[in-house]
Amino acid sequence: MAGVGDAVFRRMCKEEGADICVTEMISADGLFYLNAKTRKMFLLQAWDRPGGVQIFGANPDKMADAARFICDEVEPDFIDINSGCPVNKVVSKNGGAALLKNPKLFAQITEKVVKASNIPVFVKIRSGWDSSSFIEKEYGKIAQDSGISAIALHARTKSMGYSGNAMWERIKILKDSVKIPVIANGDIRCGKDAEEVYKQTGCDAIMVGRAAFGNPFVFGEIKRYLSKENPKIITLQDKILSIKKHLRYFEEFYGENATLGEIKKHLAWYIKGYENSSQIRADIMKCKNIGEAKQILTIFFETLPQK
Repeated sequence: MAGVGDAVFRRMCKEEGADICVTEMISADGLFYLNAKTRKMFLLQAWDRPGGVQIFGANPDKMADAARFICDEVEPDFIDINSGCPVNKVVSKNGGAALLKNPKLFAQITEKVVKASNIPVFVKIRSGWDSSSFIEKEYGKIAQDSGISAIALHARTKSMGYSGNAMWERIKILKDSVKIPVIANGDIRCGKDAEEVYKQTGCDAIMVGRAAFGNPFVFGEIKRYLSKENPKIITLQDKILSIKKHLRYFEEFYGENATLGEIKKHLAWYIKGYENSSQIRADIMKCKNIGEAKQILTIFFETLPQK
């Protein structure tokens, strides 16, 4: 969710039913070169509560220092250690999913971060580096012994990236191996998926990531499905109102003169699948200010069937 899960997007998700959100990944090394952009990434807003700050790194002492700093500076509800990100620029620095090849370093990081924190610490892992090295049992035990409060599993290997199907059976293996809460992640796109992953794995909670891109409504849909409520049909008008609200929140948070870099992707996701949306997405990517984007979207909405 790097470059996606900023404070504005988290606000949208919370208003649509998400119970808990975490910040984008914060580099433990980067915290020691603190600038305004980094600070804005890890500060929690009123709408974030309850919420956590997500950190990554490969140096146990720096990770502990980062956790200690965040606890003092932000007072989040929990710290989240990312040991699953497959992105090469993170892995190349021995962070994220690189830890899946180094259980000793994983143990040192989790132990030191837990000791440095006065709040619960969660950790997120993947099923392994590749299909020849599943690590759920081993890493689940390490996390539990380190004092980790909950463990999330994206049921893919690092080598899979985001391709193929999530292996929910790996979540059950983890759940059967530990006593701490297990959070299921991967291919949970709707209420039916959520119900099925609970049934198949016995997990304690679920985590939704990419399914919320351009679709913050997914959280409410899942909760209504699980509670057997009548589904809410998301109309074009609902989506238009959501886009306008997202833009308004963006302006309020970043300022009227902020670049469109952080929101262009969201606008493109919102309109994906509509007629002529590919051309509109291309036009949005060329926009230099929010006014231009609003004008393009207004014309686009007027051309769509009002359903």
